[in-house]
Amino acid sequence: MKVTFRWLAIPLIFLIAVGGNNAGMAIYTNSSSVKKSSVASQKTDLEVAVPETATISRNDGKSSLTGSLSNFSDKDVTISANGYSEAVPLPQIKSIEFNGDVWIKGQALPARIRGITKTLEGLPVGSFKLDSSQKSAVISLKTMTSRGLERFLKDTANKPFGVKAIFLQRSDELTIKIAEIE
Repeated sequence: MKVTFRWLAIPLIFLIAVGGNNAGMAIYTNSSSVKKSSVASQKTDLEVAVPETATISRNDGKSSLTGSLSNFSDKDVTISANGYSEAVPLPQIKSIEFNGDVWIKGQALPARIRGITKTLEGLPVGSFKLDSSQKSAVISLKTMTSRGLERFLKDTANKPFGVKAIFLQRSDELTIKIAEIE
């Protein structure tokens, strides 16, 4: 078998050498385009459960608000508790931390967020969309690199996640911490 393999390898090497750069480029281009199309066809949104209680910490460090997150837009965040709601402009927010149980579609009882934490950094503010039920949100992963997206989707496949915290470095950029629901 080794003799046969050597005889097959020599013509292959000769073919590549004779073909020059064009043969190598064609092979690279084909494999590259296949890889890009497989990433492009993957989903780029991640649905996460949103816990019942959120605490907004302001940049001034003096005040915070606790209640349920009722709206999240690219300009402000609204938190509601005991019939009172307050919209806080994004530039005033340092972080939003979530506590409590989450409801998973198809399960009769609430679940807890306990699993491994994953951090999504440098996301645009518009990438976090709170569902009208306020019990779930969708995080758009479109701004992730194809390599990062592939790795992230592999790590999160077929696992439910909940949001643990959102940090605002600037009024237009988020870091979101999510964790697996067990």
